[in-house]
Amino acid sequence: MKLWPRSASVNNPVPAAPDQVAESAVASELQIAPQESKKNAIVGSWLGTLGNGHKFLITFHADGTINDSTQGDVSTNPGHQVHTPKHGVWEHLGGPQFSFVRWGLVYDVNTGELISYTKIRAVLTIDGTGDEISGSGQAEVLDPNGNVVMTTPPGSFTYKRIKFEPLN
Repeated sequence: MKLWPRSASVNNPVPAAPDQVAESAVASELQIAPQESKKNAIVGSWLGTLGNGHKFLITFHADGTINDSTQGDVSTNPGHQVHTPKHGVWEHLGGPQFSFVRWGLVYDVNTGELISYTKIRAVLTIDGTGDEISGSGQAEVLDPNGNVVMTTPPGSFTYKRIKFEPLN
């Protein structure tokens, strides 16, 4: 059983039997090393803001994968290309720093034809509370054959952790 470092996380496995509750609680407190907790501090879902003010949602999974969706990825404007949600991987660089690479597809909404790929690489720093992240990244646009056709200037962004809120 994989034990997650954030005890309030919805990622904690639910024990199959009531007598496993105490056993799981003790195991989670004893088996999580401080370094493992730092390494997985980014795991969870976050609401982000890009430098241009657009919002996005991103989820860092414990297995090192990520998924995200960005405001403006889909539009009915004929001049706007449609972007898929992005998928990628992340790594812990040490201390409060993390890095990721994520890819998305850009396509014609009417024909489904692949227009390009987007590849975004970033470095992130999580704050001492574990609930805010700041970072900077850069995007590349690649043609359908994988050739880089454009590189954007570096941009900045911030994230705030999405926390569980019980229904009262």
